[in-house]
Formats: sequence, C-alpha cells, structure tokens
Amino acid sequence: LFDFYGDNLLPEFDNLPTWKYTTPHNMQRITPQNASCNSCHGQTDLFLTENDVVAEELDANRDVIVPRVPPTRPEQRQ
Repeated sequence: LFDFYGDNLLPEFDNLPTWKYTTPHNMQRITPQNASCNSCHGQTDLFLTENDVVAEELDANRDVIVPRVPPTRPEQRQ
C-alpha cells in the first residue's frame, strides 16, 4: 500500500493492538440492551472479527479479535 515511501518504515507496528478490550465492570448491570443474552449472542455486528480488520492490522490485533461470535441462546422463562 505504501511501498513507494520505503521498506520497513514501521518495523514494530504490530507490537501493540490498535483495538482495546472492554470489561463488563465498566458497564451498567441492568439496561434494555442486556435484558436478554441474545442482545449480544449471535449479533455479529457487535464483535470484532478478522473480517472487520484490515490485513495490515491483523497481527497487531490478533489477541482482541473474537475467533467465533457466541451463538444465540435459548430464551429462558422468568
């Protein structure tokens, strides 16, 4: 892509991810979005997958890419 600038200009580019994890500890416990497991499970738009990352950034983000989106879960009666 940028070959015309020179070779190996960013030799340590993939040492750190360009995406960051978030943890459940910084989220509200009860919201409309988390009323059901399937608000997240099975929702491919919510998870970072290889298809979302450009080829040049795959190695840097390998540790934060979700290998498989969690499948939908059977709804439980309350």
